[in-house]
Order: sequence, then C-alpha cells, then structure tokens
Amino acid sequence: MIRLRLLIVFTSICFNLQAQMTQTLRGRVIDTDSRQPLIGANIILLGSEPFKGTTADIDGYFAIGEIPIGRHTVKISYLGYSDVVLNS
Repeated sequence: MIRLRLLIVFTSICFNLQAQMTQTLRGRVIDTDSRQPLIGANIILLGSEPFKGTTADIDGYFAIGEIPIGRHTVKISYLGYSDVVLNS
C-alpha cells in the first residue's frame, strides 16, 4: 500500500461565544513519493462529539475548526492508500 503524509501547518486558538477556548487544526495531505496533493482525502477527528471531519481541497489543504484545546487523534483516509492515525 502507498503511504500518505500529513503536514500539520499550525493550530490557531480562538474563543467561541461560550468563552470556551478552541483551536483550528489545519494541514495538507500529500503523497509521500510524488509530493502531489490527495484531493478529497478524508480527515476525521476521532472521539469528537459531535462528529467533526472534513475533506482535503484541490491543493490537499484542510481545516477543522472549533476543536477544544488539547491533544486529539486524527484519522486520514484515501482510496487506494493505507489509513493514517495521528495524535496531535
């Protein structure tokens, strides 16, 4: 199976209306060998309530917002590639 790589660009911190601190997870999903973006890759925040996830855009970039501050587990999947699970 082909491996995929996730580049986490940065996490930003903001406040929502309930004054609970949240963060935004941003990154890019690319093929490890060709360095090409994996358009439409699925990115899921495991254990989130309610469920949070997104797909990579045409350049492989994604963002998941309003995540509580702290460490989380993210699962990245794409047809034809092995799934990747990361702790961030």
